Amino acid sequence: MGDGTNEWLLMFNETATDRPKYYDGTTWTSVTTTGSPQLTGIDPLAAVFGCSYHGRLFLLEKDTLSFWYLSAGVVGGAATEFDLSPFANLGGYLMWAATWTFDAGDGIDDMIVFMTSEGQAIIYKGTDPSAAADWVRVGTYYLGKPLGRRSFVQYGGDLLALTQDGVFPMSEGIRKATINDRVAVSDKIKPTFITAAQNYQSNFGWQFQPYPLKNAMIVNIPVGTTGQVQYVMNTITMSWCRFTGWDSTCFGIYNDEIYFGKSTVVQKCWTGSSDDGNNIIGEGWTSWNNFGGSTQAKQMKMFRPMVQTNGAIAYLTDVDVDFSEKPITGVASYTPSTAGLWDSGLWDDATWSGNLDTVFKWTSPDVNTGYYFSAKLKVETNTATLHWLSNDFVYETGGIIS
Repeated sequence: MGDGTNEWLLMFNETATDRPKYYDGTTWTSVTTTGSPQLTGIDPLAAVFGCSYHGRLFLLEKDTLSFWYLSAGVVGGAATEFDLSPFANLGGYLMWAATWTFDAGDGIDDMIVFMTSEGQAIIYKGTDPSAAADWVRVGTYYLGKPLGRRSFVQYGGDLLALTQDGVFPMSEGIRKATINDRVAVSDKIKPTFITAAQNYQSNFGWQFQPYPLKNAMIVNIPVGTTGQVQYVMNTITMSWCRFTGWDSTCFGIYNDEIYFGKSTVVQKCWTGSSDDGNNIIGEGWTSWNNFGGSTQAKQMKMFRPMVQTNGAIAYLTDVDVDFSEKPITGVASYTPSTAGLWDSGLWDDATWSGNLDTVFKWTSPDVNTGYYFSAKLKVETNTATLHWLSNDFVYETGGIIS
């Protein structure tokens, strides 16, 4: 946030001894009630969250339902309290504040959302909390208890809230007193998501992180001090997968590239074909399919995935039956051709080829009889990439038993 002279990066922490810190690109300043910048009115140690809205800095006070605001265009000085407790009938304290815009920009139609620890979103529009004519409460809406202070993200023209019940768009929350679970962005993985929220809700590290370069929305799940996982949504198909091996406590974007931090280490994500030198292990399942008949038993004979790869790779395949999962036991492997690649093979010596080879290999899954089937594939590599494109099946239908 700028104050007309400097541009500042503002950082807040809710530990009892850690004051807000401002960074001007060269120097870190620990903010107190004296010096420059300074904060008065609110105890700087109690300022645990900051939000910029219409050029004005808003601060949340720890363990209260009060926010504090400064004069427009400054990052320090006298802060004024605004108590939201009359509008939060469930109690609790303010967890985070975020701006919400309908046009994915920064205009006069922007609103500010104050989320309480009990899941109530208190929404205002206007530019000056000290003027009743210019500060209007839109309403109070229940979305679900938020998972930490980083449990929100601006997404297009909407604001998504990460709650114990799933990921909900704010635009749906203001239509009714309570929100319908079916409108959750996480509806496709609702049981998995709710289980993770129940098990790890008190752990530090819950965070949203959009990654436009890969059309991904990342939700960091803090399993513990190590072993974190991420639920990742494809923003085009709205489908989800799970990432493992990234022991992250926070994510960030820099120059369109994504990074995560853990302990004293910062690592660049989603780059190259290895996991910090180790193999990347990928597993995938298709949706359950009854092949047009849910009342007739079938015996799966053969399964053929179509994949594309740019190097030597081995993968395992199998088929699950009737919604039960088991380890992959089928085996398939592929050795790429020795064809030359552009700018690599020798002219008039190497065989011409493209960068990706398409592979069809029939595999024989364990003989299983059932009504619903899900094909699965597992790959492990640190040199090549693989694209799973389509599937073919050979199965035999059962007759009617009289």
